[in-house]
Amino acid sequence: PRPETTAPAPAERASVKGVRKVFANGIWHQAVIWDREALKPSDVIEGPAIIEEAFATHYIAAGWKAGLSDAGAIIATRSL
Repeated sequence: PRPETTAPAPAERASVKGVRKVFANGIWHQAVIWDREALKPSDVIEGPAIIEEAFATHYIAAGWKAGLSDAGAIIATRSL
């Protein structure tokens, strides 16, 4: 008989990748950079922020917040 093997669990990636300066509304802001592939439904993204993924980049402006829907879509709403 063959020994039972189990695949190792994938390593959990950090949702936040760092911080970057962005120019918006005539001034520079510090924007948190988020990894789209590592986002969890419990993550709340407060703008200014950038969500990076393989083929798209999403900018969340100051005064907005974003998160994932149950289906995995990014939903942005005004937070002011």
